[in-house]
Amino acid sequence: MMVSQLHSTSVSIINFDSIKNLTSIETKAVDQLIIDELSSDVVLINQMGHYIVGNGGKRLRPMLLLLAAKALGGTTPSHLILAAVIEFIHTATLLHDDVVDESDLRRGKESANAVWGNAASVLVGDYLYSRAFEMMVRTGNMRVMEILSKTTTAIAEGEVLQLLNCNNPETSEQKYLEVIARKTAILFSAATKLAAVISGASVETEQGLAQYGQDTSSSSRSRRWAKPCWRQIASTTASGGMGGFLRRTDMPTIARSIFRAPWRAASM
Repeated sequence: MMVSQLHSTSVSIINFDSIKNLTSIETKAVDQLIIDELSSDVVLINQMGHYIVGNGGKRLRPMLLLLAAKALGGTTPSHLILAAVIEFIHTATLLHDDVVDESDLRRGKESANAVWGNAASVLVGDYLYSRAFEMMVRTGNMRVMEILSKTTTAIAEGEVLQLLNCNNPETSEQKYLEVIARKTAILFSAATKLAAVISGASVETEQGLAQYGQDTSSSSRSRRWAKPCWRQIASTTASGGMGGFLRRTDMPTIARSIFRAPWRAASM
């Protein structure tokens, strides 16, 4: 194909809403399942669970699982259960994250720990983890339990690794990417891989989808933090100080990465 033809070829860009619509019916079923499974005779669990699950969020991880399942022939009840499980695990990590990070806000609203306190947030996070494992047993698939048990272990390791690198402006880009891989990317990877496992796909397909989930998460995470990085660089430079910038481990790490590859910032 000639270069002139390439330049004249129109490219259709699919927006996020269009992608969401591909799994709208299945997503509603997963949302209902989440609500049903949050039911507990312990009032505080109901209150906190519904508060954080209903507090916005794109449901990216469950959506990727459902999209992968549909690409492999369609969704089954087990796919829906695992989509809910993935969201439960993600929600549990948010509860624990906000305690560790001493965050007062989550998605523009007061974080659960700011409303109910740190102890309640940790305990309800533990409940969601336990509930997730209770649900995954229903699939009757040992590989599902193997994948998710390894995933939750890696997430916990990622949290500890991030804590060890906290307040260290010399944290390397490799260390930062390792934290992303363990804290964030691995749950995306597990979501897409589980879709293949339940669909009975080949090992090659499992591996391909797992890699796709990981790459999707890593690029999304880097892009998510690049914008606040640039904003903080601008604000601290303008005020003549870099103390606040250096206190955030992620910021100087991403800054170094961006400065070495200017095209990345241009694509943000």
